[in-house]
Amino acid sequence: MDIGLPERCCGGAMDVSASPLFVGRADELAVIGRCLETVRAGCPAVILVEGEAGIGKTALIRRGLSGAALDGFSVLRAFCDDSERDYAFGVVSQLIQRLGPLQDDFPLLGMPISSGAAPLPVGAQLLALVGRLQERGPVALVIDDLQWADQRSLQALGFVIRRLEFDSVLVVLTARNRPWSLGASTEVVPDESLEEAYRWVGSARAGFRVQLTGLDTADVRHWLDATVEHQLDDRLAQRLREHTEGHPLFTETVLTELKDLDDGRNALPVPKSLGQGVRQQLDALPPPSRRLVEAIAVLGGRQPIALAAALAACENPAADLEPALHVRLVRWWPDEVVAHVSINHELQRQTILQATDPVERCRLHAAAADLVDREAAWGHRVAAVSGPDQVLARQLEEEAERRLPLGDTERAARMLRWASDISATRSEHERLLLSAASWLIWHGKLTSVTPLLESVRACADSPLRDLTLGAYAAVLGERAQAVTQLGRAFDDAARVRGQEWIAAMAGFWLGNVYVYEGKGDEMAEVSRRVLRLPDIPPVLAGYAKVWLSFGIGFKAGARAALEEIRFLAGLPDTPKITDPANAVVVMYRGCYASFAGDLAAGAGDLKMVLKLARSEYPFVAEWASADLASVQFTLGEWDDAVINCHNAMNFLEAERKVRAVSFIHSIAAWVPSMRGEWATALDHITVAEHGLPDSGPRYRVQTAVSRALLGQAQANYPAMLEALQPILDMPPDSGPALYKSWWLPLYAEALLANGHLPEAHEALSELQRLVHEIPYLHMVCARLTGQLAENDGRPERAADHYQQALEQPVPPDDAPLHRALLEQATGRLLARTGRPAASSELLERAASRLTELRAAPFLERCRQDIAKAGVATTNGRREEPSGLTGRERDIAHLARQGMTNREIASELFISVKTVEYHLGHVYQKLSVSSRRQLRTRAW
Repeated sequence: MDIGLPERCCGGAMDVSASPLFVGRADELAVIGRCLETVRAGCPAVILVEGEAGIGKTALIRRGLSGAALDGFSVLRAFCDDSERDYAFGVVSQLIQRLGPLQDDFPLLGMPISSGAAPLPVGAQLLALVGRLQERGPVALVIDDLQWADQRSLQALGFVIRRLEFDSVLVVLTARNRPWSLGASTEVVPDESLEEAYRWVGSARAGFRVQLTGLDTADVRHWLDATVEHQLDDRLAQRLREHTEGHPLFTETVLTELKDLDDGRNALPVPKSLGQGVRQQLDALPPPSRRLVEAIAVLGGRQPIALAAALAACENPAADLEPALHVRLVRWWPDEVVAHVSINHELQRQTILQATDPVERCRLHAAAADLVDREAAWGHRVAAVSGPDQVLARQLEEEAERRLPLGDTERAARMLRWASDISATRSEHERLLLSAASWLIWHGKLTSVTPLLESVRACADSPLRDLTLGAYAAVLGERAQAVTQLGRAFDDAARVRGQEWIAAMAGFWLGNVYVYEGKGDEMAEVSRRVLRLPDIPPVLAGYAKVWLSFGIGFKAGARAALEEIRFLAGLPDTPKITDPANAVVVMYRGCYASFAGDLAAGAGDLKMVLKLARSEYPFVAEWASADLASVQFTLGEWDDAVINCHNAMNFLEAERKVRAVSFIHSIAAWVPSMRGEWATALDHITVAEHGLPDSGPRYRVQTAVSRALLGQAQANYPAMLEALQPILDMPPDSGPALYKSWWLPLYAEALLANGHLPEAHEALSELQRLVHEIPYLHMVCARLTGQLAENDGRPERAADHYQQALEQPVPPDDAPLHRALLEQATGRLLARTGRPAASSELLERAASRLTELRAAPFLERCRQDIAKAGVATTNGRREEPSGLTGRERDIAHLARQGMTNREIASELFISVKTVEYHLGHVYQKLSVSSRRQLRTRAW
């Protein structure tokens, strides 16, 4: 594929046009040099340059990556801006904007990137793109002012950086880690992006943090020597260093103001602060130059000089730019096809805007709105307003309403807040502010809500205020407060025409609370009330259907829940999923089908949703992945289950969905437990249990099942029974009935193994009733019933149970582990009763199935039965390849299925280089040299 990468991005240095004088920083430049060497040697490196505003972070990386440093590199660069933090994937878009059309090979990276896309799939395609670029040489990702990056770009970039294992990729970041120390700055530097950057550095194979401080006196002296023609006394350098604290931007500003440098004895005729210095520079400019500088500041960022000239009404922009260039208020790039300009530093830009006459500033913004594109025009139109403007407020609200269904929540919320700020009445101001906050909470953007909380609480009582505060409380786990406020919001809004969406959203959050509390009746009732409301958004109606079926299932079981959601959804077996509401309903239909024993149907729904979740409906991705893993576990597709659990955790990590932690990690423990990977299983269980205090009954059931499965695999039956006790302590209508197919067989086995025979009889009777609804449980029911008969001294009766189950046709929803354990139990009984030939066949068959599953603890016990029985077997002795890591197993499994390296990388969300590296190790460890040999290699 030719992605049309411009030559200036392929090898060659960073742009150094109009770069300021550079002195010092030898140690820091050495770190950059070591990183470049590391990357050229085939290992990724991440370097984070930190410091206050204006301290020289950009200048450092410009110098460190200049000259021949980046020869052969493909360079992707982005400049973050505070005003663009709500543009979804704004930073990613900047990185790729000069690469030409990408949508054919990387559809999610088409320009513009869809605001509704999920960070993980966007990150996955960016990772694939970086891999493609490496075919021609190393790659450098350079991101300036990371603290202003939009949240989704941060998540996508974090996904990429954490997966650079064996890639020739250099990641260079600059970030402001504290406000400017000189002057009275009220700036608040966000720390979320910094914490993310620290994680990137910590996870990198070669990660470095460089902390910049002010220049020392020697460096200031070098600067003076390079700036001033005649000899100066060292005392001047010392005094200048003390005055500016070695701050490069302030030092540069001071030097432009020094006309008659003395020997250092007299007072320095210099500004007391950077702001004062910039104002002095601005006042000294000729009027046309000042107008041009003010226009550049109003436009913001890096803009074509022709656009700035048109805004400033400059007839000779090159000449008018010269005085501003001389005092380094602006930068320009004259060698580009379209020359661009920008204010030299954001600190200078803010001072220029403050110094511009307010009336003139408003006029410039109004004029800019007619010159820039539609997206940028909104901000200029708002900035041009000097009082209430109901017409613009309504237009902003309409634009926000258009963006919300597209998933462009942050930008929509910004527009609602703008509309709130220019509203004419308090009621409109509060309605728009609360709407912005409620939608941010709905989409999980809590960090954006926190700064609004004080204003939200100050609003007058209303259903929308109750909804906002109640939803926030629900997310924080403050459920009593949430139920009170959400209930009031529902009741009040449901009575007012036009506020049905408020009632419906309150119903969603109430249903969410009731799910976590295991209150099935309340969940069903509030959902019925939501579905009776007119004109509610489809996605809210979809969740109401889910909560209603959940509530019914909590009391009446999985089959009842499945029938209810099938009725409510009214969708065909293989629907075309056209909106988020369908995605939610089909996902839960798949869940209920799997709980009810319709494993193939459940897997089909979940695979369908998961395929779309990677792009169109990302909010269900982690849930669908983990639920599919639970179905695959029962079906014996354990390698696929492991991969889907890993993918669920990838989604969890990319979007920080803490509510799914217990859910995903409990299921992730199942296969490692069965395979005897005790440490891995315990790690997952520990993480799952850590999140239990804020989890609902489903998660408590899952985690209990995880503990029980570990006990089963270890033949630790007391621990198995103890693990399941929390389920028995739950109210019967709080969820256990919905998940009975998971825990009841384990409970019956634990009772029997611990000698609690009366309770075992009762549990088996309940299990036998469940078999009529869930046929695949027949195997485990027959095994346990037969073992109970053996305990009662009735081996013939036990043999009848075993044989009748084994003689039935294998159903499509068969559970290989259940069948293998039944075959083992039957073979063991036949050996004891003197039928060695039949025993040999069954034990061999069981060992073969367990080997295929790599169920090591169970296989070991089967082999012990074989040894005790003294029967000869020919199979069941294939060993798992020794030394394969978990990643190597996943890659080998997918390679055996015929996937290419790129397909494997896409499926596992890793880079192609990582696939190539691990596949090479797989070939070496298995003594094979091709995919064909790998497919025939016995595991």
